[in-house]
Amino acid sequence: MDDQVGFIVGWFKDTLTDAPVTDLFVLRLDGDLHESTIQALEPLYPKLSAGGYCIIDDYGNLNACASAVTDYRKAHGIDDEIIDIDGWGVYWRKSVP
Repeated sequence: MDDQVGFIVGWFKDTLTDAPVTDLFVLRLDGDLHESTIQALEPLYPKLSAGGYCIIDDYGNLNACASAVTDYRKAHGIDDEIIDIDGWGVYWRKSVP
């Protein structure tokens, strides 16, 4: 760890909207529930760089998580291929415009 790594303590809904985050190359989410997954995707996915990776834990084993990802991607016109990692987690690479 170095000074580029920071921790933000609190619930996603209370902390991520105003989080001091600008550019992300890797976004890894472990929200489990529909609500918490959406609450993380909404403020953070727009900050993911084109060509960056979005990794979602529990997509393959928690329907609420998969539903949130599907809802978010549909609402924002995201059609990048979802790639299975291990039957539970998935990732996709954000398209380069």
